Amino acid sequence: MQLSKETIQEFKEIYFKKEGRKLSNKDAFELATNLILMVDAIYVPIPKKDKRKNESKKN
Repeated sequence: MQLSKETIQEFKEIYFKKEGRKLSNKDAFELATNLILMVDAIYVPIPKKDKRKNESKKN
């Protein structure tokens, strides 16, 4: 997986703001990659027709 230098830097800044700990580029790359892979594994988009059903249930 390729992440740009800018993406890694942005991840490092966000991580520092949330956790108060600075990351090396290597650690930031590993954590960001793991996060992306985890989200990719669990994210399932709701099909449009099902989304409308779910919205009508809320109302």
